[in-house]
Amino acid sequence: TGAGSRWNNSQDLTVGHYGNGTLNINNGGVVSNVVGSVGRASGTTGVVTISGTGSHWNNSKSLTVGGIEGSTSHGSGGHGTLTVEAGGMVSNTYGYIGGADGSTGVATVTGSDSRWINSDSLTVGNASNGTLNITDGGVVSSASGVIARHSNNSTVTVSGANSRWNNSGSLTVGWEGEGVLTIDAGGTVSNTDAYIGWNQSAKGEVIVNGAGSTWMNSGDLHVGIEENAYNTTNGSLSITDGGFVNVSGTVHLYSNNTININGGSLVTPTLDLKANSSATLNSGVLWVNHFTGEGRLTWNGGTLQISNPNGLAVGRNDPFGGLMNIGINQRLLVTGTTTIERDASIT
Repeated sequence: TGAGSRWNNSQDLTVGHYGNGTLNINNGGVVSNVVGSVGRASGTTGVVTISGTGSHWNNSKSLTVGGIEGSTSHGSGGHGTLTVEAGGMVSNTYGYIGGADGSTGVATVTGSDSRWINSDSLTVGNASNGTLNITDGGVVSSASGVIARHSNNSTVTVSGANSRWNNSGSLTVGWEGEGVLTIDAGGTVSNTDAYIGWNQSAKGEVIVNGAGSTWMNSGDLHVGIEENAYNTTNGSLSITDGGFVNVSGTVHLYSNNTININGGSLVTPTLDLKANSSATLNSGVLWVNHFTGEGRLTWNGGTLQISNPNGLAVGRNDPFGGLMNIGINQRLLVTGTTTIERDASIT
């Protein structure tokens, strides 16, 4: 504790190896090492808190909260807790929360200027359950993100104005396990491509809720998987109460998977609706250039905005099946010409 206070380790540092351990880095103190582990062995508990401006934990290689990096042997991990607060900072290459089978990991990054910097990927729920909370202006950055690589119950919550999870690459929610991403109360998540429910054994759910809550995808968004032999529901996206999702590429909604807009906004150039997918606009805004695929859009309310130079063609191959009904709670905005094909109608 205190500015100028340092603990330099030329090798690895474990907090909670064969017993319980606690590490507090406060008021400008600095700890450095190679690989970091918190709650490494079965039956142990490790707790690390980094608090205050200038307080740093520098890991030149990976950091695992709960277990050992890459271990999948049964019962091989302990319980790890990491808290970064009040302007503290943690840095490492790869990051893991719930790194080993039988472990649990919980990480919280909270408060303005509190940061966790992963120069490579961050996995929440690697081989066991992991939880990441980013609140009250905390920031986590990583080259890519995975929620629930192999775990059955892993969650990330990004909550509060200026709370951010920045991924310079892709984000996957539900790789082979079950994962949930919640963005609310003004939190923000950004990435390139995104995948909700990456394969047949996975389940992924993303909830974007509340004014100012934002999910920015600079690439494509995949909800579910394209080739699904078991017809399972792998992915769902809910945008509610002022939440905002922007996709610079294409939104792919695969069969048996869902997108629900209830008071939020989804903006994308292309919405690709596969057969038997479920896209529903109850209220809020869906802003697209055009639709592709054989699927249908259920439009119960809200604003549908089509910003296509060629306008809107209503016909047998559109997402309304050629029959568009506009009720009292619905608004249609079209840039360009609206064409009503033979046997189609707008009422």
